Amino acid sequence: MLVISPVMGIMALVVLSAGVVKLLRPDAFASAVRVLGAPVGRAGGRWLARVVGLAEVAVGAASVLWWRPAHAVLAVVCVAFALVAQRALRAGATSCGCFGSVSAPPNAAHVVVNLVGALAAAVVWLDRPAAPPLATWIVMALGAAIVVTGMTVAAEVANGVRLVAGHGATFRRHASASRVARS
Repeated sequence: MLVISPVMGIMALVVLSAGVVKLLRPDAFASAVRVLGAPVGRAGGRWLARVVGLAEVAVGAASVLWWRPAHAVLAVVCVAFALVAQRALRAGATSCGCFGSVSAPPNAAHVVVNLVGALAAAVVWLDRPAAPPLATWIVMALGAAIVVTGMTVAAEVANGVRLVAGHGATFRRHASASRVARS
């Protein structure tokens, strides 16, 4: 349980922070939901973003407060998010909208992080460990910041590296064609 409880705590903090972002800035999530074909009505998905955000804040906060039923709900929420991330990945969505306008395009990491969070939350729910001490929560907050950074900034950097690498291959093809033409 030394590892599972902190992993669940990190996921609870990630879900909580994603919910706060959706409540404050719902447009990115609303756009992502429209790309997936959800019926969003006249409000364009902003209402759905706020409902999902409110649910995330409630589940994340209740899990952070170590309310056992919330751990089961967190597990279900994480599975649902993994499924949505997989669908967004297949649909070629340009953003998941999880963390507002800084959200990266969905990738396999989104699916894996949510599934690991679901597993950790389910294990904590079933095993009933004691709440971690304050020092562990500080480490979990840092872990959550790393996960959020990985799902936003790091994913964008990786996409930029792939883009540059793709241009490098194009440059090499043009340079090679140019050498052949001069011969």
